[in-house]
Amino acid sequence: MYQEKRGWFEAEFLQAMRSVFESGKDALELFLLYLELGEAISDLYLADPMLPEELLPSDWTAPGLLEDMFGTYRTIEQAIPADSAYARFTNR
Repeated sequence: MYQEKRGWFEAEFLQAMRSVFESGKDALELFLLYLELGEAISDLYLADPMLPEELLPSDWTAPGLLEDMFGTYRTIEQAIPADSAYARFTNR
């Protein structure tokens, strides 16, 4: 599941985000990205039993993907204008 999400995140989501940022950062488009990424993060947390580190394989890359996703999530959150109708639905 993590490999699938990483593929989606890197190949599709980041490209969509770049397009929105390059086109002027429309508040609605930013908010939709915010919701989409939040849902993807939630999906991972619901499916992953979050085992202790000592029980995971040495090549386990899930924490790195979650870090990348959360960093992007915060970037999108900060790009949503504070005076937009959508800002109150973020974690600010």
